Amino acid sequence: MLSISSSTWINGLAFSFDSTILSYVSHDCEINFVDVSECAGGKSKPKSEKVLHTGNPHMNCQFLNKNTLVACGFDKVPYVYKNDGKEWSQTAVLDEGINKTRATNITGNKFKDTKAHFNNDIKLDTSVMMKETDTKH
Repeated sequence: MLSISSSTWINGLAFSFDSTILSYVSHDCEINFVDVSECAGGKSKPKSEKVLHTGNPHMNCQFLNKNTLVACGFDKVPYVYKNDGKEWSQTAVLDEGINKTRATNITGNKFKDTKAHFNNDIKLDTSVMMKETDTKH
């Protein structure tokens, strides 16, 4: 058995097909890769390699092979992480719409009509814009 510490809750985890690499995604936008083969029998503490995701937290991950992992979550976009033999890094985004945003107007009347008052101190007018990503997922 093995115990690994995390500073926040774990959203998802996956083992590589040969069960030597454990990857887990946490709510603080980290993807952790642990080589569990180095600590067989609990003799040593495993080293965790962390990759910081700059978007929203991932909720799940899945290995495609020993050196390739796909993770996705609140961004609603799959990201590819690969190990080049030295370290893990994000190598691809499988939905390029995450980089394309479209603006949508929010009017104060729409919020007043639906009785959606978030904060009485904030007054919305027609100049308030919301940016949405134009993703397929």
